[in-house]
Amino acid sequence: KICFVGSGAITTSMGNVISLKNKYDVTLLSVEEDVVRSINEDHVNRKYFPNVHLHPSLTGTSDRGILRNSDVIFLGIPSNVVVSYVQESKELFNPNSLVVNLAKGFGIDHKTIPQGLSRAIDNPIFGMKGPSFAREIINNLPTGFTLVSKRERYFKVFEEIFDEFGDTLKIDLSCPGDTTFSFAGYSIGGDPFSTVPIDSLHYSYNVTTEATQGYETVYYEDEVRAEIEIGELLFSLIKGIIDHKQFKMDDIEEELDFADMPDSIANVMMFQNAELHLDVYNGTGFNCWLNIDMIGSNDEGDTVTIHIDEESGTIYPDQMNHIVVTEGVSEMLSIVPKRVQAISPYAIIGNGVSVGSITRQDSISGSYTLETPFKFIINDHTVQLDSLTHIEVDKDARDAIRDNLNGVTMNLTAENLLPFGSNIEINFAADSTEVWTNPELVIDSFYVEPATIDPVHHTSGEVVVSNIEIELTHEHGDFSVFENPDVYVGFKMHLIGTGGEVVIIRGSDNLRVFGYVSVDVHVKEAGGEK
Repeated sequence: KICFVGSGAITTSMGNVISLKNKYDVTLLSVEEDVVRSINEDHVNRKYFPNVHLHPSLTGTSDRGILRNSDVIFLGIPSNVVVSYVQESKELFNPNSLVVNLAKGFGIDHKTIPQGLSRAIDNPIFGMKGPSFAREIINNLPTGFTLVSKRERYFKVFEEIFDEFGDTLKIDLSCPGDTTFSFAGYSIGGDPFSTVPIDSLHYSYNVTTEATQGYETVYYEDEVRAEIEIGELLFSLIKGIIDHKQFKMDDIEEELDFADMPDSIANVMMFQNAELHLDVYNGTGFNCWLNIDMIGSNDEGDTVTIHIDEESGTIYPDQMNHIVVTEGVSEMLSIVPKRVQAISPYAIIGNGVSVGSITRQDSISGSYTLETPFKFIINDHTVQLDSLTHIEVDKDARDAIRDNLNGVTMNLTAENLLPFGSNIEINFAADSTEVWTNPELVIDSFYVEPATIDPVHHTSGEVVVSNIEIELTHEHGDFSVFENPDVYVGFKMHLIGTGGEVVIIRGSDNLRVFGYVSVDVHVKEAGGEK
């Protein structure tokens, strides 16, 4: 940071030449407000060089506070006020700055100005003298200076500031009007249907010539032409506003295993109040929304889709987000899906208003859980129990049944804690493979009442006990099935639905059926009477 105290011809010309190097922050400190204004607004010192356009980086100020931040201070004010000015302003001087006197002549008491300055401040003091003319300097013509100081180690600083100009010609270039390309009609990546293109691309560049052997004349009409071809752009970081940009996400495809649900309940119990819980971490710097069609399917060909979109909730940046979706979830669970898939899911990033950033390494990731409180609507349906009951009949019983059978009575008891009733069908066969296809004896008239239902909590209340005693006749089938050593029994339950009423099934709810068969036989005595 270089400060010239004064805005006269010598300080303006020197400041302008140093500004041309584009290496230093150069300011003229002046008490003349009109000069300060013309330098800052028009880049012209109208008082001393009205026809010379100054370098745009050269600025003016009337605030002495700039002395605090200056590394080099050139004093370009009249010799009779230099020392007094420094004494008045010494509290503002940066104690580490180098102070250069440009004024000629002596100060008060016939002392040299550097001597007076050394008594006023402790900074390193330098004297700088011509022969030089401001007009030569402002036109960047060859000129010479002599720099004097007792502190030689600082000369390197001034050698750098005043090194030979003209070795390299640096030209600042800009496109006509602005350094902005319009990107209307262009979009990011392979998204040809994007309606939200990049608004613009700002860029800058330098053109550097080779060093010349001597002075060259550069005319105002001279120009350097550059053709810039923009190919595929790959951004490692984007800062700004993204307006609902679509980004593809990985497909979802996985098998599901409902270990606690038998296949036979599909389409029997209609789940109620089931929920899809999404835990999503958004590693980008923008709000985003998911667009996913989760399709559940079973082996019977039933499918249900859960749709997730902007209405499901906002995924906020740099945090874990929890979203709950209810629509379609109960229907999906009710078919007992064996697999879930989502093809071509995508995220919408940015709201078109908030400023954020996104890098190539940013990602959106998460997991989902299907949850249900086990609230159901029970449909009318028939459930066939997978396992058969095996009964062994000993030889004496078989012989008595074969020779002396009078009748058979079936005694059954059902204890029901389930909130729905059913009609139970019982099949008997000597061959386990024919229990369902060709049963020898069938009982199909046992009605089991539902458990009482709490009207407030929709849960089952007290156990309801159902009893039945059935006098079996040959209309039920062939009793000779009991003449076999092995009898197999199969159960079918014809469930009676809840008629649209929602009920809760708890893990402790169950239906228990038990009973026995009474066989009436006669025994022959010696006299031949029964």
